[in-house]
Amino acid sequence: MTQCSLAYTDPCSECAQYGNRSPSQAVRRLNDLEMMLQELKRMIADLNKKINNKNQPGIS
Repeated sequence: MTQCSLAYTDPCSECAQYGNRSPSQAVRRLNDLEMMLQELKRMIADLNKKINNKNQPGIS
């Protein structure tokens, strides 16, 4: 496998090789996973808020 010298350190979308090398694909996948993780964190926080509101007296 031929590697771009910037693949690990600077996965810049301006690079002509971006997306064509395995490291760039891994970086893209990590970015996707980070976005999914942030979404899950928001969902958990929202669920936690709903549960806490139900457990407080006087709030319906």
